[in-house]
Amino acid sequence: MSGQVKIVFNQKEIQRWMRNDCDSRLVADLAEDIADNCGEDWVADVHNGGDRTRGYVRPLTVKAGIRQRRENLIEKAIGQIQSGS
Repeated sequence: MSGQVKIVFNQKEIQRWMRNDCDSRLVADLAEDIADNCGEDWVADVHNGGDRTRGYVRPLTVKAGIRQRRENLIEKAIGQIQSGS
């Protein structure tokens, strides 16, 4: 006998949670970790655009941008964070 479970999310509560300061700190920490793993020519920014917090990691120099396109540094940095190394 298999029963079905229906999950209903409270959208207002999810939006409130996504705007919470602790989420901003979490996103900022993750963005900083990614930028650090990419190298010294990278910077992390965090913006809270109303409905959710967004983290941005970008190169500061043209050389770092070229290196990103060749070596996929951001993707590798995310992989390092996910694997815990």
